[in-house]
Amino acid sequence: MLCFAGKPKYWFVGESNSNVPFPPGFVYLVFLNERKSLYEFRPEKADIEDSLSPEDFKNRFGELIWKKPS
Repeated sequence: MLCFAGKPKYWFVGESNSNVPFPPGFVYLVFLNERKSLYEFRPEKADIEDSLSPEDFKNRFGELIWKKPS
């Protein structure tokens, strides 16, 4: 299983697909199964130490494979 985390500038909400700013203090997670198929996605609170990762990511997830360079 793979999990990708990111902070989009905007996201689409509601039936009208309104384009609104992504809420501060959150990251967006996308999960892929073993076949690399999307099976879940959701926003979560960002970690206090690393604002590009979800809360408690060090204990919830395995090794970090890649991180965007600063």
